[in-house]
Amino acid sequence: MALGCCGKTFTCLFIFFNVIFSIVGLATVGFGIFLKVHPSTAKLLDLVELGENTSVYVANSAWIIIGFGALVLLVGFCGCVGAAARNKCMLGLYIIFAVIIVIGEIGAFVVTILFVVRVDDVNAFQSFIAKTLAKEYRPGRTKYTQPWDYVQATFECCAVSNYSDYAPVYVNNSIEKVPVTCCKLGGDKDPDDPMPVNRGACMADSRKMGLEKSDHLHVRGCFQLLRQTVDDYGIVLLIVEAVVIAITIIGIIIAACICRREEEKV
Repeated sequence: MALGCCGKTFTCLFIFFNVIFSIVGLATVGFGIFLKVHPSTAKLLDLVELGENTSVYVANSAWIIIGFGALVLLVGFCGCVGAAARNKCMLGLYIIFAVIIVIGEIGAFVVTILFVVRVDDVNAFQSFIAKTLAKEYRPGRTKYTQPWDYVQATFECCAVSNYSDYAPVYVNNSIEKVPVTCCKLGGDKDPDDPMPVNRGACMADSRKMGLEKSDHLHVRGCFQLLRQTVDDYGIVLLIVEAVVIAITIIGIIIAACICRREEEKV
């Protein structure tokens, strides 16, 4: 009787565990959708996708997150149904999908470490974006200009490394050396209709070299903001990924134990 009670408790805990797992999967799907529809993040992804040599993993990151969340949701469903119905087939599917998740999480863990630690690769990526900016950015509403203007106006930054990245773009313009969205804007900071607080002073600062601070021009590069965000949240992301891997492995062990108990009953 004690063994039976332990078995029921074991199964209930496993079902509860998979309900939480399903909620995590649903939240992951929602986060991926958020990345695709939220204006700020969508524009950042647009910039990444415009790069011809960009990693497929980075360019399609939102879709990968949505797909991963859907897989987690499916795993949670298989685990709940399999444990509640004592269905070895569903539990077997749970184990297979959970193993796939573990492999994917380990891959994501490695990618995160490489992106955070390997500064050389990050610098090469930054250099590639700067070259693409100098080549593709043109004043006007082009498919490449619009995302950059949106990012610069929204995040209050300029170019990739700093405002001097625009020198090749405005080489024939002796007055303005940066787009208006690099200036400190007033009003609602609309990138489609930017209104600088002081356009003249901003453009005067854009003609100066090596500025570290300006009251009218954003001298900080947009890539610096991205890199700072990665540094701030990289360790947290690694911890979360490690926890998810550990929890998934525990779930696989529990599912295997339930399957074994059912075999022993037969």
